[in-house]
Amino acid sequence: MIKVTQVKVVLGKISLLVEVGEGQDVKTVTIDADEVFSRVKIAADALGREPQAEDVKAVVRSLAKKASEGKPTATLDLSNLIGADLEAEP
Repeated sequence: MIKVTQVKVVLGKISLLVEVGEGQDVKTVTIDADEVFSRVKIAADALGREPQAEDVKAVVRSLAKKASEGKPTATLDLSNLIGADLEAEP
């Protein structure tokens, strides 16, 4: 089971507290709402439509599972883009 138990706002930063697991094996993880919004926007743009509630649920499920397994969310090193011509052919 994956269930949002609380939405916290601290100094304007929104986070979700999510319970992941069953029975005695329930973990509570914190998910940054900015990460959720960013991923939902990317998915909606890729699909060419407005974001839907199911998109938000899918992103929260994915992030909660990764966080409960101790897997970090993917990060990209964007420093190699400094000064690069982003319109040039690869």
